[in-house]
Amino acid sequence: MTKVLTQPGGLYFEDLEIGDSAVTMSRTITETDIINFMGISGVFEELHMSLEYIQKHSIFGKRISPGPLTFIIAEGLAVQLGLFHRTGMALLGIEHMTWKAPVFCNDTIYVELEVSAKK
Repeated sequence: MTKVLTQPGGLYFEDLEIGDSAVTMSRTITETDIINFMGISGVFEELHMSLEYIQKHSIFGKRISPGPLTFIIAEGLAVQLGLFHRTGMALLGIEHMTWKAPVFCNDTIYVELEVSAKK
């Protein structure tokens, strides 16, 4: 039987079993998040910053979150669970990362974590 991970405090490899899972709290991605991300990253794309451009040229018709911003907010939500405090090693890569749909300004996201394999 798998367990739902709820106890913060830094889990180690040995503490995790395939099927263990956790769900983060939710967070709304705001226009301020998008503007601040563009400022610190230098990703000044009209698709994210110009409402006129978005309304005329974007297939989405409204402001969307840059993919890396969505990822880093999701990462922050996962870290806030406390499950990896003082036990994480490093993020050495992510295979096959894709975004299946845009995340729009004012969308609310959360993260579902599940141990699918151990290596």
